[in-house]
Amino acid sequence: MFLAVSGMVGVGKTTLATALAERLGFALISERGSTNPYLDDYYADFRRWSFNVQVFFLAERFRGQLRVLRERTSHVQDRTIYEDAEIFARLHYEQGNMDARDYATYRLLYETLLDTPAFPHPDLVLYLTGDFEEIYRRILTRGRPAELKTPRSYWWELYRRYEAWIADFRRAPVLRVPIASYDVYEGRGIDDLVEQIRALEVG
Repeated sequence: MFLAVSGMVGVGKTTLATALAERLGFALISERGSTNPYLDDYYADFRRWSFNVQVFFLAERFRGQLRVLRERTSHVQDRTIYEDAEIFARLHYEQGNMDARDYATYRLLYETLLDTPAFPHPDLVLYLTGDFEEIYRRILTRGRPAELKTPRSYWWELYRRYEAWIADFRRAPVLRVPIASYDVYEGRGIDDLVEQIRALEVG
């Protein structure tokens, strides 16, 4: 089974993906955002670095997808390849941070990757959702310097786009998971979520 955890920055994807991998015995495909050499520059200057940062993330995400084919075992992925292209890259293009030429090149690369024979789409996408103010509070609480410098308006626009994106998402089945319905650290709601996934895996 190929499971993916989706949702905007700060919603808790990494925490839940890690917990599910441990509970289900799945291999974890990490986001590895900290390895992106453009990330700090990107937060300081969206217009200069948006193309670079998005191409790196796209390559890393595709590398993770290839693990599903190569290892032939169950995996859970922290963030999907679709979010990179259909939310982040598009957002920067529409806000003028990525020019038309770079965006066209990025889309060509993205669509070529998805057209690769046997490209592994997830069997299920867990979409983490919740109140914007709670998610924004989490972003502030974790205190990453680059994120703290980012205007609140950016996070609101990202939240709005995520909700619109998932409403039209058709590449894989989606299970909406309200972040208020579980707590990884307290163990609340996790067993129910694991059972839902196992039922789908058996089915």
